[in-house]
Amino acid sequence: MRKDFMGRSNNNVSNVSYEPEEVPIEEELKNYWTEIWKKDNEHNEQTSSIKEEENKAEAIELMDFTEVTK
Repeated sequence: MRKDFMGRSNNNVSNVSYEPEEVPIEEELKNYWTEIWKKDNEHNEQTSSIKEEENKAEAIELMDFTEVTK
């Protein structure tokens, strides 16, 4: 199985290929993410990078909603 994704290194975007040796089973994935998400973390909400991203997000114009029907 081969996965391609966009990787970021020093703010440069590059194509990265990743070929896992073994595909994890569902239980392993659940355990992995559970360990990450159960940890309490504190983030510096005043850092400039967060402010920059908030400003970028505010500049994005919202799209009009279009209901899709059969």
